[in-house]
Amino acid sequence: MNRNWIWGLGLAALALAVVLAMPRMTRNGRMDQSPIPGSPTRTELDADRPSTLDFNQPRGPQSMTTATRINNRVTDAARSVEGVDEAWAAVKGTTAVVGISIDPSLRGKAEEDIKKAVTDQVQELPEIMQVGVTTDPNLARQIRDIDRAMADNEPPTQWDDKLQTLIDDLVQPAS
Repeated sequence: MNRNWIWGLGLAALALAVVLAMPRMTRNGRMDQSPIPGSPTRTELDADRPSTLDFNQPRGPQSMTTATRINNRVTDAARSVEGVDEAWAAVKGTTAVVGISIDPSLRGKAEEDIKKAVTDQVQELPEIMQVGVTTDPNLARQIRDIDRAMADNEPPTQWDDKLQTLIDDLVQPAS
């Protein structure tokens, strides 16, 4: 008789678990769409996905993950240009600033050709509409520092003003 009582209790617990796991129905016979407490909402799940890009308007704030991913794509594009030894990038909206290091013997026309090639290569990326490129070591260091700050998830208040100043200095206004 003791075993039957334990089996009955086990079956009752199992039945209760099944009933609690079933979706709830509303009075009109439809499924209840309210979230389960403690589960992420659709907005939270989509927070790390890049939004659809609107190239005609400046973009709103990006998640750090997206900004870092775009910075890396711009950096890779710049490094792919022949003559570029090292590159760093920082992106705000659809505008990128790129600092590059080239062989010191390449100055004058060769330097300008490399900067133009980097600009063209970076503008091939769908996320980027405007590009500013510099070989100035001080500006390149500032771009590198901003890139690292973004990758380290430092708050934009730490680097946004510096990035805007670089954009203002390096990017030619669209005509």
